[in-house]
Amino acid sequence: MNLIYSLIPFIKPFVPQKILNYYHEFRKTNWLIDHSEVVLYASDQFMPDYSPRKNPASLDLQPRLPVTLIATVRNEASSASEWLHSLLEQTRLPNEVVITDGGSQDGTLSLLQEIAQTFPIPLRVIEAAGRNISQGRNLAIQAAAHPLIACTDFGCRLAPDWLEKLLLPFEEDEQIQLSAGFYQVAGTGWVANKTNDLLLPNQKELDPQNFLPSSRSLAIKKSFWEKAGTYPEWLTDAGEDTLFDYQTKFQPARWAFVPDAVVYWNPPPTFWKLLKTIYRYSRGDGESGILAPRYWFKTIWTVRLALLTSIILAVLLVSALINPWLALGLGAVLLLTWLVMLIRTNQEYVLQQGITKFPFTSILDLVAISQTLGYLKGVRSRPAVEARKIALYARQLQNILDHHPNRVGVIVYPPTHDWSFMFQRPHQMARAFARRGYVFFYCTPNERNDSVIGFQNIEPFLYLAHVPMESFKSLESPIAYIGSPWNREMLDHFEHPIVIYDHYDDLEVSSAREQDHLALLKQAEVVLVTSHLLLEKAQKHRPDLLFAPNAVDYPYVQRFRPVSGEQVPPGWEVLQESESPVIGYSGALAEWFDYELLAYLAENRPDWIFTLLGTDYDGTLSKSGVLDCHNIYWLGMKPYSELFRYLWRFEVGIIPFKVNKITLATSPIKLFEYMACNLPVVSTALPECRYYQGVLVAETHQDFLELLEEAQKCRQNPDYQMVIQQVAQSNTWDNRVHSIQQALQKSNTAERRT
Repeated sequence: MNLIYSLIPFIKPFVPQKILNYYHEFRKTNWLIDHSEVVLYASDQFMPDYSPRKNPASLDLQPRLPVTLIATVRNEASSASEWLHSLLEQTRLPNEVVITDGGSQDGTLSLLQEIAQTFPIPLRVIEAAGRNISQGRNLAIQAAAHPLIACTDFGCRLAPDWLEKLLLPFEEDEQIQLSAGFYQVAGTGWVANKTNDLLLPNQKELDPQNFLPSSRSLAIKKSFWEKAGTYPEWLTDAGEDTLFDYQTKFQPARWAFVPDAVVYWNPPPTFWKLLKTIYRYSRGDGESGILAPRYWFKTIWTVRLALLTSIILAVLLVSALINPWLALGLGAVLLLTWLVMLIRTNQEYVLQQGITKFPFTSILDLVAISQTLGYLKGVRSRPAVEARKIALYARQLQNILDHHPNRVGVIVYPPTHDWSFMFQRPHQMARAFARRGYVFFYCTPNERNDSVIGFQNIEPFLYLAHVPMESFKSLESPIAYIGSPWNREMLDHFEHPIVIYDHYDDLEVSSAREQDHLALLKQAEVVLVTSHLLLEKAQKHRPDLLFAPNAVDYPYVQRFRPVSGEQVPPGWEVLQESESPVIGYSGALAEWFDYELLAYLAENRPDWIFTLLGTDYDGTLSKSGVLDCHNIYWLGMKPYSELFRYLWRFEVGIIPFKVNKITLATSPIKLFEYMACNLPVVSTALPECRYYQGVLVAETHQDFLELLEEAQKCRQNPDYQMVIQQVAQSNTWDNRVHSIQQALQKSNTAERRT
């Protein structure tokens, strides 16, 4: 293996670019990101060291949650009756059965429709000719009448207590979103044994946290299925279970693993059909990029085996032409060498793949070849798969727009920041536009806290999106709201976009490319700038800029004004016990925060409490040592929905930033948020803070300390309070959006005149 890798640098210059592109596509990996917590529901003897766990025998629960059982079917007339019979033998029956027929030609559809008329459980059959398994499952779940879904396959036999055990976790813990059962091969014989070895996990050796369940033995809440993006319909006809597992694992959720909830799966009838099944599964993995490193190993292993065999055959052929007896003797030696090397390579393969259930046999060679060919085929199919994925999301996009016929317009914000991490300007703009009737698609990169798949509606007219940007190609002249020059290239994915360029970071800070910035200044219909420094620089290239500093959602902040007797937010109890004034900061804790200033203040006013709200963005907080001060408290980052329960309880709001190239162009959102909470504001000498009445600006550490004392007096000064309320109310996000609308209308009028 190492020899092959060592040859790659020498071979690469002679390889055609098309093959290199294919190689890079092959190596692309869809990594598993696991945000789940899996609870094991099993006896104390099963995996005794695993935690968290619960013993089903100790739970005395009566079924109370209605459930829909769904399955897909195609040409299963011979096994339909047996499957339905095993369903009726369940110790807990489903409340409804929904079956999707993918275009059976053996009478399955008519048979099921006939059975449905007299079946003791409500049974619906959906005709879905030409649909794949993912589409069939999604159709069945959409049609389900109940919020809890159990999923299995035709061609399986259900253990009598399968559904009862599978649903027990939902009855016991309302936080459970998904319950994974297990599956075993039905029958005996050589093919069944090999199927069990090759395709099924070893129950005794698996880790419940890492187990990826099959949808032949699964239960899931309908809301969680939707949040996970539903089954991936863009895959051809295999691999959908694993990719759906990846999608569900990506969601922060509580799972259950119930090893005793067993479904018996009928294996392929012949070894040849088993290899075809393995090929099909591997093709699905190739389409989705799952387990790419393993498949690369298998491919290299297969190539090495082929080269070894070819060399041996070539040597035998040449020796046979020279002397048949030489060929016979040499052949015996080479055959023995080949067998030894085969065993060694098989051993390497088995160890790398983590296989422990069967010895090194030539079956592995056939399996590896089938997997390699399947994965290669899947990689070749990716352009078509991606096209289907884009088309699917384009249809979903159109469905969303159809639900908003009276929309003012459509805005797409390409990905820059997660929605759930540090609520900033882009988030506020999105909400403000949505309040004015624009359908706003906030695209998230899912880098930190988000786990969005597809489209997710979070507020009226406001959708989070994590889809291929090509999905928006179908929009006609949408507004493309560009928040980072790096996203300029994404404009190619829109048809005649109306561009808003929000220039809120200095290029030296954002590290954006100047050519992208200058192109956007020229191309955009409306250019926003957030500070006077940015305004001065950009006006050299674009005179008609719209000055739009940061602002505040004033009505939203006012909702959190404390009322008498209201319970304090978590973490505030210890601060409430002291009668000392609370000097507060809300925002990122990073290199631009002046920790030396904070330590100075805390040291010189030990009777004051300094409270920090925000994330340790770059680790500088923990390194600063300020948390060693007895009167400095860090309460962590609070979600925006909880933030103002804390801010209203501050005595003074502070902005203790260093004055440097990062902050010279900073327009602090917190300035307006503090004022909306009736808080006096003390800031270091940031240029933008000097433009607003009511901000007490300090030049030195001593100034800051003295201004804090003055600010506490301002808190009770009605004239000062009137000033900061006027500043807050005149600097709202709704006002900013109104100005942007006027600029857009002016731009459209000028274009029509031109």
